[in-house]
Amino acid sequence: MKPEADHDEEKIDRLRRAMYSRNLSVKFKDKPRHTLETTRPIVGEDWRRPEPQAVSTIVAPRTIGIARVALRWMLVASIVFFLAALAFFGYYFTFGGGALSASPNNIGIVVSGPVQVASGEPTQLQITVTNRNRVPLQYADLVITYPSGTRSPVDLSTDLASQRISLGTIESGGQRQGTVSAVFAGSGGVAANVKVDLEYRIEGSSAIFVASSEYVTTFSSSALSVSVEGNVETVSGQPVEFIVTVSSNAAAPVRDVLLSINSPFGFTFVTATPKPSSSGLWELGDIAPGAQRQIVVRGILTGESGDERVFRFAAGTRKTLQEEKISALLAEKSFDMKIAEAFLGLSISVGGRTGTSVAAAPGETVNVSIGWRNNLSTAIRISRKHAFWFLWSGRLFIHGSRQFYARDHTKSVTYHYRECGR
Repeated sequence: MKPEADHDEEKIDRLRRAMYSRNLSVKFKDKPRHTLETTRPIVGEDWRRPEPQAVSTIVAPRTIGIARVALRWMLVASIVFFLAALAFFGYYFTFGGGALSASPNNIGIVVSGPVQVASGEPTQLQITVTNRNRVPLQYADLVITYPSGTRSPVDLSTDLASQRISLGTIESGGQRQGTVSAVFAGSGGVAANVKVDLEYRIEGSSAIFVASSEYVTTFSSSALSVSVEGNVETVSGQPVEFIVTVSSNAAAPVRDVLLSINSPFGFTFVTATPKPSSSGLWELGDIAPGAQRQIVVRGILTGESGDERVFRFAAGTRKTLQEEKISALLAEKSFDMKIAEAFLGLSISVGGRTGTSVAAAPGETVNVSIGWRNNLSTAIRISRKHAFWFLWSGRLFIHGSRQFYARDHTKSVTYHYRECGR
């Protein structure tokens, strides 16, 4: 043990014996205490002190932060583009066209023809098929689907809905070219679509693949035209008459023409010349170039004064003779007719009462008042040849000096009047 440590331990031991000894504790005396100074030392209240000026250093410009953000976004965009390209090409070469040895995307089908065609006249279309695949196309067939109403140029009575042309085997890089002809039918300004499909097979597979294309043209004129002659105004309940004319504008005969009339509400068909084959349908047969067909329709139109009724006329052809509707619309026409007031309005009151039926007691004397009103803007002059006549049921006794003439056998009364002013 070191001497310093022994000395310290001895001093502690002596102090312990003195503290617990009864003889030595009385010998300890209190030491005098010193009074604390009342004067506070002067201490500055400002604890701040001037800092030494920092040494100027070079700080990076703010544009570096913007460049870092731009580089970060470019990195993210590159990763997204890479993943998208990887997914696209993986799908294309696994399930898409790249997985096929003969993809429809590598087959070119070009259809050439006029931008506008005349309805009812033969039209030629040139079709070119090119095989850009690395393998040949086997059992290739060209399927052409025509719009409704198309006819064969060889026989206009034959409906041409579609056409199949065999092309055989088209070698890699090979090309097939041909021309088809058809007679299109439609209204002027209406578009017509021709769909062209190439059906083919490849070696080692029994599946049928299809490559498609489409040709769109517009009808410059219609093969038929419809005109209507008739009154534009009528009185409710009065007979009306129409003269419908169907004309051919085609250079070739239009086969199996039908005329359809759609009548409005309130029109009652009475008769027609010639008679319809079915309700609202007339079979006009074949119409030669420049020829016409006329139909006279008669009926009765009822309605309120001021109402307007619209008659719709349509002409076209059908696919088969068994059909009773137009399959290819070639022309249509609408005709408006207004229901006007009667030229002369009449009213009757019996005993001051009006209505469809008025009751009176047997033997009762009643006054019958007849009034009329001119609905025209000019006066109406009625000659002696015209008269108003009325029918009644039962026996009638007439009093007065008016020019009434009773005829019991016909139960009618005739009253002559010469002029009806406004």
